[in-house]
Amino acid sequence: LPAGAVATLKAWLLSPEHFTHPYPTPQDQIMLMHKTGIDKKQLKNWFTNARRRIWKPMLKKQLEAGKLAAHTAAGGAIE
Repeated sequence: LPAGAVATLKAWLLSPEHFTHPYPTPQDQIMLMHKTGIDKKQLKNWFTNARRRIWKPMLKKQLEAGKLAAHTAAGGAIE
């Protein structure tokens, strides 16, 4: 995909309003197809791959960081 299209899709995927539910609505799909110039199959394939390669590892990292922070805040660090 063109770099501009990838940047647009990544921006949508990683935006705070979509990060917790990275599945574009039919309206979002139409808007993204118009903005990027890609077709529906390309869009669906990109999101399937991006959720696996970009979103899931980021979510995992955030959860681990959150667990670590919660553990430390709860007195996990012993002096």
